[in-house]
Amino acid sequence: MAQLFNVPRVFDKAERWLFKSSNFPSHEQIRIADQYKLEALRVQKMSEIDSVDDVTELKNSDSYKHYSNAILTEIIEKLLKFSANDMDVQ
Repeated sequence: MAQLFNVPRVFDKAERWLFKSSNFPSHEQIRIADQYKLEALRVQKMSEIDSVDDVTELKNSDSYKHYSNAILTEIIEKLLKFSANDMDVQ
């Protein structure tokens, strides 16, 4: 609604609330950030994905099918980075 009426303050307030909220799991917060273009929330939540298990959890969530191509690309890039790091260790 804030986007419709171009009310950035409402977006900022909602984004701050989501940062602090434990009512929504990360996969849902990523979906909300993606859908409503909440960049700071998206960056924060995507930065918390630091393992293949985290990606698997996202993939198994109901939110996954609603992610934009940009989010899916970012997830794939993380997987590639994890894979490259695993190869460096071996």
